[in-house]
Amino acid sequence: MASLKTFFPVFFRFLILSFFLTAFSQTPCNEKSLNQFLEKNRWDIPTILPKKELIFGNKLSSQKELVAIKIYWGEWCTDSEKWVPLAITLFSTIKNKQLTFIELNQEKLDSCKQKPQENILFLPTFIFCKNDHEVGRIIENPSKKGLAHDLYKILNP
Repeated sequence: MASLKTFFPVFFRFLILSFFLTAFSQTPCNEKSLNQFLEKNRWDIPTILPKKELIFGNKLSSQKELVAIKIYWGEWCTDSEKWVPLAITLFSTIKNKQLTFIELNQEKLDSCKQKPQENILFLPTFIFCKNDHEVGRIIENPSKKGLAHDLYKILNP
């Protein structure tokens, strides 16, 4: 029988993954591809979020306005493997959000062979909108201050 020490991290990952797979839209991203990507790039919440990230993550929970977040990513992209799972973890702290995942190939085309209107040059690209207006982007890698810090500064100018 598995010990509680090994059960809870696995259960926690499953719970978070289940939440996110039901809490966002995928346009025109292929659902199977995103599920496989997230499953392949499993993360452990307590070890992936440094203390400073947790502090800013907690501040994000007070966000009242609806935040629309478009996540452009590629299964082939190592930066996507690194930053998308961490970003999803941080986005879980924002109560009023709408996530859209758009998978791009190496030519930056979506599954319909279309170029995104948002002029995406590097992956991953996170685009944040409030009231149908873009308020900021995180492109490829966050600043040295960290992903949560950048996200907080974009949403709280």
